[in-house]
Amino acid sequence: CLPLIIQMPIFIAFYQSLLHFNFIIVEHAKFLWIPNIGSRDPYFILAVLAALTTYIQQRVTMVDTKDPT
Repeated sequence: CLPLIIQMPIFIAFYQSLLHFNFIIVEHAKFLWIPNIGSRDPYFILAVLAALTTYIQQRVTMVDTKDPT
């Protein structure tokens, strides 16, 4: 639960910043390396990053069933 508490403010901040930002032309809106935020990530970095952080979070929070405590 702790990793989620750390991640949620970052996700909320990204969402709020994109939600309230007034783009002049939506097709020319950029975000980091993505040339158009209306299209998919051309390098799939966000998808890989999401998968990697999900895997790491799962490994960190995994409970050992053989532990007697």
